[in-house]
Amino acid sequence: MPTPSVTASAAAPQPAVVVISLLGITVEDDAGATVESATFDDEQAMLALVTELEGSEPTLTDLSGKGLTLYDWPGLRLGIQFNSSWLLSEQADLGGLPLRTEEGIGVGSSRADVAALNPFDYGADADGDGVSDGFGLDPQTVPDTESLSLPGQVGTAFIGVGLQGDTVTTLRSPSGDYLDI
Repeated sequence: MPTPSVTASAAAPQPAVVVISLLGITVEDDAGATVESATFDDEQAMLALVTELEGSEPTLTDLSGKGLTLYDWPGLRLGIQFNSSWLLSEQADLGGLPLRTEEGIGVGSSRADVAALNPFDYGADADGDGVSDGFGLDPQTVPDTESLSLPGQVGTAFIGVGLQGDTVTTLRSPSGDYLDI
C-alpha cells in the first residue's frame, strides 16, 4: 500500500513592523516583504488599516467646518483633511508592531540616532533651551510652496520627528514646513 505524501504549505507572512514613510504606512514581515499597506492620499484605506492594526475603533472628532476629521486612539492620531490623511504617533508601536521610519527611527530612539541621518532641521525649539526639538527625515522640496520656518525658500515635506530632551517622542507623516496646521 503506497504511503500518502504530505505537502507542507507555506505559512502566511507574519507582520513584524510598520514602516512609516512620506507616502503612507507599510506592514512588513521579517524579510521586509509587504504584508499590507495604505497611502496617505487614500484616506479610507489608511483609516481601515490603522483601525485594523489598532484592533479598536477610534474616537472621532469632526471639525468639518475646517475640512478636518480626527480619529484618535491612545497615543495615536489619524487626521483626514482635504482628501488626504496624516498620522501622528506618540507611541513606539502600532497595534503591537514596532512603528519605525525606513531608517529605523521610532518613538524612543535617541537624538544621536536622528542626528546620524543628517535630518532637515526646521527650527522647532518647543522648550526654549536653544536646541532644536523638531527634525525632518526624507525631506523633499514641494514646488509652489514657501517655507514658514525659512521665509523665501521653497517648502519642504518630511517625516516629522519630535524630541523631548534626547529622546524621540513623536513621529508625524507627512509633515512640512509650509503647512500651517
